[in-house]
Amino acid sequence: MQFLERRRARLRAEILDAGLGLRLEGPTGEALLAEIDYARFPPVHEREFPTYGAILLGGPPVMSEQIDAVRYRVASSAQDVARLMADGRQSFVLRTRGRTDLIVLPTPHDHENELVRLRQQIGASRFKAVQRTPVGAVRVFGRDGLAVWDGAHWWEKPYATTYARAVLRAVPDASAPALDAILDFCVHSVSPSPSGAILVWALDETVLGRLSASPTERLPGLSLQDRITHGPARHLLSQIDGAAVLNPAAELVDVRVHLPSSAAALASISVDPERGTRHASARRFSFDEPRAAIFVVSEDGPVTVYFRGDAVASIRSRLEQETSDDGM
Repeated sequence: MQFLERRRARLRAEILDAGLGLRLEGPTGEALLAEIDYARFPPVHEREFPTYGAILLGGPPVMSEQIDAVRYRVASSAQDVARLMADGRQSFVLRTRGRTDLIVLPTPHDHENELVRLRQQIGASRFKAVQRTPVGAVRVFGRDGLAVWDGAHWWEKPYATTYARAVLRAVPDASAPALDAILDFCVHSVSPSPSGAILVWALDETVLGRLSASPTERLPGLSLQDRITHGPARHLLSQIDGAAVLNPAAELVDVRVHLPSSAAALASISVDPERGTRHASARRFSFDEPRAAIFVVSEDGPVTVYFRGDAVASIRSRLEQETSDDGM
């Protein structure tokens, strides 16, 4: 028991030192810390580390019918067994106001975007969740952002809606529904995957004419505004190089596109050693093309949006920030 308390005290200090926006005060904070601790250090069986998931809700209990789920009451003496049943895909420990249940969802929710949508469905202000993935990463869905332990360090990113507010301030004539869909795809579908991507969102048809006069691919009509297309679109981008091009309605119209840069863009924007050539290429193209917003998803997860040569929305991992600060 003392060992567990010391480990949680170290974990609390680690989270605070990482500057994560997780609230660990009070009974709710203690419950969240306990679930993060369990996800970080699950029991090992036959040399296998299991996946895990827990949902913590404030306010009134969620009705099973609200999310089309099956809910099982768990006695206090059976909570350890309930945790062994919570695979973090379709079954989760559900903690509400000192009560513990097991909840089984109608479909798997092992991808980040699926839990983000469940958060929106139940109520963003009252929803928290902890999920251990098959590769050992731990995601913590907080009130204001998503914290990720990747096995080596913590980093945090805002939800797609936060990115959207920042981008709309810089690009006020952008279509809000299309932007929401693109950011949801970048932040919650591509970002958790092990591969990066560049997406060029053409705000009018003139950009398409410059980039895709003769499209190199015959693409099915995938619109990112239809969330069901995010899986196949993510799978496509994970297997190709170059940029993907979206029309004003967020439909995927071309892939494997090279982004040209003018002499002025090359002279004005150098390669940032912390971000690399992918970001430089995207930023230079946005410098030259004022009617396009460029979305860059790094291989380690962070998302940056460029418009008219500037980063209008960006998040870096905590490790990158610490490295940058040390170099000053």
